[in-house]
Formats: sequence, structure tokens, C-alpha cells
Amino acid sequence: MSGREDMNTTLEQPALAFSSVATFTEALLTSEGGDSLAEALGVIGEQLAAHSIHMWSLQASSGDTLERVSSWPTDVEDTAPTCISVSVLPSEIEARLRLGDAVEMPNDMRTRHTMNQQDELGLCWAPMMSKGDLTGVLCARRERSRGVWTEAELSLMRATASVISTWTQRMEEAKEALERAGELGQILTHIEEAVFKTDASGQITYLNNSWERLLDLEPSACVGHSLVEYVDPLDHSGLVSRFLPLLREEVTFCRMKLRLLNSSKAQRWVELFARRIYSEDGVFLGATGTLRDFSEERWEQKLRREHARDEGMRGFASKLSHELNNILQVTLVSLELARGDLEAIIGEAPLKDDPLVDVHAGLERVRQVSAELNAF
Repeated sequence: MSGREDMNTTLEQPALAFSSVATFTEALLTSEGGDSLAEALGVIGEQLAAHSIHMWSLQASSGDTLERVSSWPTDVEDTAPTCISVSVLPSEIEARLRLGDAVEMPNDMRTRHTMNQQDELGLCWAPMMSKGDLTGVLCARRERSRGVWTEAELSLMRATASVISTWTQRMEEAKEALERAGELGQILTHIEEAVFKTDASGQITYLNNSWERLLDLEPSACVGHSLVEYVDPLDHSGLVSRFLPLLREEVTFCRMKLRLLNSSKAQRWVELFARRIYSEDGVFLGATGTLRDFSEERWEQKLRREHARDEGMRGFASKLSHELNNILQVTLVSLELARGDLEAIIGEAPLKDDPLVDVHAGLERVRQVSAELNAF
């Protein structure tokens, strides 16, 4: 049996074909080299006795341009172009690729020109798909003397392209997740509210940096402790009555105002908001929420209340002083009139006890009180 027949026989055995893809996948996921994809492509390249294998990615910005992102072998100069326009492919080839079929490229002048292809090399293309859309192409080159690409070889290329598609998508998702985690970390680091997370028993499993700004306590030193340990004993009953039903899954969220004790046991008024959290498979994990410090806000509210009370007292004193002055003026005028009438009645005879003297002294005392109120 010739070498060509040996290879075809090997590829036509499903177990060995699956083994090739499995080996490729393992190499892709475990390679410690600088280009794990190129190293993994070598597994399939050797299986297909390929001259080289290239991967092109469809650029989302243009929707038509395939850009080469990886090649095997990496240390061999190759004439494959770095960019290809999908529109230059034969229409039937493009249609089959978009349907998910692996195809052998025609050996015509147009194809050879587009691919910078030597006449002695043949091409096999396999599409990389994501959610039914073409996202890239995997291309293998080998000597045309080895004959046409068999269905088994096309299947192997198609399976390899599918693995690359899945791997690429997961890499992109992992990258996006890391970026989101980094952005979230920046937000949690600088957010004003203290963010916390507890397990189902109420023990703290996460605290952001605002916890230290709030209570002057190192977050890492507080993780593993119960949230109730940092609540003023005066508010323990309130926390238990609101937060415990949340951990029992009796309520969806809770909100309350309570006092925490900082490192020096001084009170800090906070507004707590918490809600339940679950794993992806629906297992209850505990609670997460925020602690908003409004100690300064309460102090300002107290000052505003005291200021309003003082303003009210000053307004009342001013009004009372004004009313007393009015009454005092009328009374003094009446007193002078009465004194004149009394003198006209008694003439020159002196009074043993002048009753108006005491009245006048009382009015002078009222005048003094009115002046003090006005000064207040």
C-alpha cells in the first residue's frame, strides 16, 4: 500500500480522525509557546502532509476583508497574502463557505493570482462560523501531486475550523470579561458607597475599599466575619428583623438605616441596601449590597433643625417685644392721662400713697424685658 493510500486509510477511520482533532484541541489549550494557535495548527498540518496552514479572520469593520492572523510553520517564508477580499473568490466557493462547507479551491489562474499560489500547490479551505455567520477561513496548502482532497480530509479541516471558531470566541469572551472585571474593579475602588457581599450565613465574603474609608478598618481583615459584628448593638434587632429574612429567601431585598461602629467605636450612620444573589444554576449564594454613609447628612439635618428652632425662637421674641412695646406705649399714655386727672381732682393736697407710682415702676420693668427680648 502506498503512502498516499496509508494516509487516506488513516483519515477514513473515524476514531483516528477524532483523535487528530482531540490532539489539536489539546495542543491549542495547553501550549506554552508564544503562538499556541500556530503550534496547534502543526498537528493538523502534519496529519494532512500540508506544506503550510493559514488562518484568516473576517474583519468586522469591513465585513469583506479576510486578514491573516496565524500561520504554520512560522519559520518558513510563505507567499500567502496577508489580506484577501471575499468578493474576489468564485461565487460558488463563497456560497459554500458561508454554508459551512469545506472546499477544495479550483486551480485556475484567478485563484492562483489571488492567493499568490504556485501551480504545484493545491488549496483546501474550511470556514470558521459563529452563530451561523462566516467569521474566518482556515486554509491548508500541499503538493498537488498528492491528489484531490478526500471527504475525510475535508471533514478534518471542517472540524479543526470549528474548534478554532469556538476557541477564538471563548478567548474574545474571556478578554471582554477581563476588561469588564478591570472596569468594575476601578468602579468599586473609587465608588463612594461601601460594597459588600455575604454568604448564606451572613459572613462577609467581599468588601471594597470604601469600607476602610467608612470605618477605618482593613477590608481583608473583616472578610470572614459576620456583618452584625460591625453594627451598633442598639441596631442589632433592626438588622436581624430586616436582613435575616433576606438570607432565609423570604424577601427579595431589604433597605434600612442603622449605625455602624468604626475602629474607635464611634458611630457612623449608614443606609444599607441588600438583595439576594444566586449562581448560574440557581443555587442561593447569599446577599450583596451597599452601605451609604449619611453621618454628615444627619449632622447637617440636626444643624438645620436647630437653626430652624433658633430662628423660630428669635422670630417669636421679636414679635413679643413688638407687641409689648405697643401695649407699653398705650399704657404709659393712659397712665399720664390718669395722673393729670388725679392732680386736677386733689389739687395741691399731697397723696399719702400714690398708686400710680407702682404702676409706673411695673411698666418700666416691662420696658426692660421688651428691650432684652428685642436684643435676643
